[in-house]
Amino acid sequence: MALRVPNVIDLHCHYGPDTAGADLAGVLTGHGVTALEAAREAAASGHAAIVLKSHSFASTALATALDDAVPGIGVFGGICTDFPTGGLNVAAVEIALALGAKIVWLPAVHSWEDVSRGRRPYLTVPGIAVIDDDFTPPRCGSRDRRSGACSGCCPRDRPHLGDRALRSGQGVR
Repeated sequence: MALRVPNVIDLHCHYGPDTAGADLAGVLTGHGVTALEAAREAAASGHAAIVLKSHSFASTALATALDDAVPGIGVFGGICTDFPTGGLNVAAVEIALALGAKIVWLPAVHSWEDVSRGRRPYLTVPGIAVIDDDFTPPRCGSRDRRSGACSGCCPRDRPHLGDRALRSGQGVR
């Protein structure tokens, strides 16, 4: 008999294929299930919902399609702010949220922590830092010192994702 876990919500559902753990050009297919299989298995076990997590792209479009295709379960997407999605990329996060993302994950496999500990030896750049040593958001070095506006790395001179998150105090919509 299959395990029943009524009304559980899996907030971190990996599926394949994905690039997590591979070099930036490689694709791993080692995850045990596809997103469709994950949704079907979760529905069969009584889950209320799952949130699909990919390190390679925002999973909102895939989640929307599966939510329509698999009855009896809510399927949601999110975005992980690793290198393939642009790191701490405000525009990518805003688009993912507009498309229905329920979770924004901070850098995971490309985080400063993982890279600095040698867990990603294929990377020739530092990992993505979320805070500096003084516990403030990292600076890209291209900000205007008087206005604080970014002059090159962020779209349309918007505040950095870390700055906005610290100021807003709000959760994901």
